[in-house]
Order: sequence, then C-alpha cells, then structure tokens
Amino acid sequence: MTTLRIDPDRLQPAFDALASRVGSGRASAAVLAVATSEGVVRTEAFGTVRGRPVDVADRFLLASVTKPIVATAVVQLAAGGRISLAEPLRTYLPDLPEGHAAVTAGHILTHTSGIPDDVFGEWAERAPRDEMVRRAFTRPLDFYPGSRYGYCSTSFYVLGELLARIDGIPFEESLRRRVLAPMRMGSTSFSALEPAGRWIPLDGLPQVPSAPADALAMLEYMASLAMPGGGLWSTAGDLVRFARAYLHGGSLDGARLLPPAFVDLIGRERTRGILEPSVDGLAPDRDPHYALGWGKPGGDGDVPCSDMAIEHGGISGTRLFIDPATDLAVVVLANRWDVAETSRSVVVAVHSALVPA
Repeated sequence: MTTLRIDPDRLQPAFDALASRVGSGRASAAVLAVATSEGVVRTEAFGTVRGRPVDVADRFLLASVTKPIVATAVVQLAAGGRISLAEPLRTYLPDLPEGHAAVTAGHILTHTSGIPDDVFGEWAERAPRDEMVRRAFTRPLDFYPGSRYGYCSTSFYVLGELLARIDGIPFEESLRRRVLAPMRMGSTSFSALEPAGRWIPLDGLPQVPSAPADALAMLEYMASLAMPGGGLWSTAGDLVRFARAYLHGGSLDGARLLPPAFVDLIGRERTRGILEPSVDGLAPDRDPHYALGWGKPGGDGDVPCSDMAIEHGGISGTRLFIDPATDLAVVVLANRWDVAETSRSVVVAVHSALVPA
C-alpha cells in the first residue's frame, strides 16, 4: 500500500471551495483546519459576522459532531469494564421501561435502538432537560432494536444519563472529565456564552426569535438542555486535538482517550445489512455505513479514504473527518442551518492534496 502525505501547496482548492460557500451566501462564517498527528498543517477562517472578520479561534455550534465526542466517553466506560455495549441498558438504568428491555448502548451508538427522535420538536414549548430525558426513556419504540436504522438524536439523552449515573456526577461534568479536560478542549461546552470568548451565531435556525433578548434566552435554553446528541459548541483547534488523539492510537500529549483496541472497536462499521427505510417509500432503502457514534465515509465510495476512516457531520455545516491510514484530519465549521453536505465536498477536495510520501 502506498504511503501518502499532505502536500500543503495542493490544499488551496479545498480552502477555495469553502471560501466560495461563504462568498455565495451559503454560510456567513466558516473555518477549515487540516491536520496530521503532529499538528495543524493549515487553518483559515472565512466571512464576517457582527462587523468583524471571523477568526480561527471562534466557537461554532457543532450540532451532531457532538455525537462522536459523547460516544468516545461511552466507549471509555466499556474499555474500563464499567459497562458492556451489548448488555441491555436496563442493567445500568433500571427505570427504563419493559418496552426498552432489549435496547443496548451499542444500539443507540449505531442508531438502531428504535427510540423515536423528537429533540427539535420541543423548542417552542421550552421543555426542560428532565422532561427530554423522560421522553427518551418512556416513549414507545418505533421498531425492535437492531432490526432497522433510524438516525436519532433524542436517544443520546439515554447515554448522557448512563454516564451521569455510572460516574455519579452530572452528565456535562462526566463528559468534561472523561474527554474535554484530558484533551485540553477548554473552548468546548454546551453553552455559546461560556467559556467567555467570541462565538458565531447560527443562521437559519428554526424558531429562533429575532429580538436580541429573546435570542439570548434561546441560547440559554439550549445550554440548559446539554443535548448529548447535538449541543456542543467548540473551535477548530479543540476538534483538531480530539482528532489527533485518534490519529495517535487513542492518546495525545500523555493523556489517554481510548486504548488502541477500542479505537479500532469504535470505528468498525456495525450497520452492514441493516438498512434505513426510504422516507417516501419510492427511493431504495439506504445503507447508512455507521460505526459506534461515527459514520464510515468510504462506504458509498464518495470520499476517497481508507477502511479505517471515520467522520461525522452536523446540520450546521460542521464536519470532523479522521483517517489514521493517511494520518489526516479535517475540521469544517460553518454556521448555516442545513448545509451539512457542502462540508463533505470540502473534505473530498482536501484529498487532492494527498501525494505519495
């Protein structure tokens, strides 16, 4: 197999691609960072927000890129012998109802649990986090666990409760201790306003009020939910550190994120043969190509990568791509609701800079 490396001089088309997205109005702010296990190769910010240029250190809503960060903490529990990913979650969460008796952490991490997804439908009524957790625990399943694929953010509330109860501390603190603090991801939290610093508002978010005071109240409400399936805010630099740990076999600067065997475990495709039914019943059922909290970008052949590659995108235009075989990590941050697929084209463009070592 030919060993590849990044040629920095050939990265310009990828950065131009993201710049054109901002220039065309698809997003008002974006950041692209390309890194290897040794550090950042190149990073650049695009756009102007609130009358100032966007900076590479600005914080963006990660949306569903939150999921692999939470998944890493859950798989840590398995690596430490605290849980089995194949054991029914009622072993650890006895208040789950009988109807959830077959649901495992592995099912939730692969979106095959059957738990209904309604996380965004509750914003108008301002349901508190406890109510969101209750609904994730109690609503009847859409299908028997493991029989189908159905992408679900609500189910990650169950994983948040799992972390909280096993560690004996609030979910947010568990995630901080297990992932954010060891990786020195000090700009990553569930609040746009904390830690203090510059953050990028999200354009086009449904139900966001226009009045500044009401918009601030919405941000505070989102922070109170600490959505394990999509609520983290972060920077390109923090995500690069997280990605580099995966490129280093699970550790970075002396801090262990996962043992090497569990880095392999978390990135192994799990949904082969389990299809996602077509929404309209007309298109063919889709093969989701999903691992434990990570997508497998090479499954459809639309991203030139190895079998080891993992990625996740977010509806805000974010994407985190990691390929240990080519020692490559790509971080795309953007701030426009529902532009997730444009970030994948930027990742594809980065691959044009891979050359024989």
